[in-house]
Amino acid sequence: MQGMNRTLRSLLFAPGDNPERIAKAATTAADAVIVDLEDAVAQPAKVGARAALARTVAPIREGGKYAVVRINSGPDGDADIAAAVASGVDAIMVPKVECSNDITRVGRVLSMLRAPDRAAMPTLIALLESARGVVAANEIAAAPRVSAIALGTEDFSLSMGVKPLPPVLDLPVRTIALAAHANSKAAYAIPLSIAAFREIDATRDAALKARSYGCHGGLCIHPLQAETLNAAFAPTPEEIEQARAVFHAWEIAQAEGKGVTVVGDRMVDAPVAGWAKTVLARAESTKDF
Repeated sequence: MQGMNRTLRSLLFAPGDNPERIAKAATTAADAVIVDLEDAVAQPAKVGARAALARTVAPIREGGKYAVVRINSGPDGDADIAAAVASGVDAIMVPKVECSNDITRVGRVLSMLRAPDRAAMPTLIALLESARGVVAANEIAAAPRVSAIALGTEDFSLSMGVKPLPPVLDLPVRTIALAAHANSKAAYAIPLSIAAFREIDATRDAALKARSYGCHGGLCIHPLQAETLNAAFAPTPEEIEQARAVFHAWEIAQAEGKGVTVVGDRMVDAPVAGWAKTVLARAESTKDF
C-alpha cells in the first residue's frame, strides 16, 4: 500500500494490544486502520503491543487498507518509531504535535532507520491536540515528511477548557484545512467529538461541513463512523456527472481556442474547470477502497 495515490476518507483507530480488534478493523469500510500504541494501550501493555506490530499490521495490509501506527510521545516514542518502520506501515501518526520541532525530532529518528526491503519509509501524520498546535498548523504542515495533519478533538477541547462540541471545533477544522491546502497536504478533521460514535446523523453533517471547508477525511473509533465518513467525503453521483459535463465542455472550448464556455446555466472558465478536475480526481482516488 505504500506510495499509493489514494484519498483517505476514514481512518479507524484500533487498540494496539488487541490483535482481534485490529484484524476486525481491517475488514471494515475504513480506508485506513490506525494501530494505536498511545491512548488505547495501558502502560504495562505498551511493550507487548510494540513487539507485536509486525503481526498486527499484517492483516491491515493484506486487507488492502492503509496502515498507520500512532506512536507515543516521550520516551516510548523512539522505540515505537523503529517498530513501526520494521512492520512496513504506510504512515506514522505523531501525537500532541505543537510545533515543527516535534516533527523534526521524529524525522531524525527516521533518518537512522531503514525500511524493509522494497518498502518506502512511512510518511508522518501530525495530530494536533492543543490550541498551541492548531495555531502552529501551517508550520507543522510545511515540515518535511508530513503528508497530512489531523485534529484530536477531545484533547484540543480539553486544552480550551470546554466540551468537544461543534462551536469550539469549527475553527480548528477550518484552520487545519487551510494549512493543509497551503502546503499540498491532506487534512483529516471534522467538527464533532470522535467519541460520539452513535450519533450517525451528526457525524454525517459534521463530515459534510468539513468537506465544504476542504478537509479530505476524518478520524473515527467505530466502523459505523467509517461508513458515514466514506459517504460524506466522496463525490456524489450527481457531482461526478456534473463535473464530467463541465470538464468535457471545457476541453472542447480549449480545442476551439476559447477561454470561456457555458454548461446549462453556469459559465465555465479555468477555475470552474479546475473544480471539475478535482472532483473527478477525488472520485478516481476513492473508488478502489
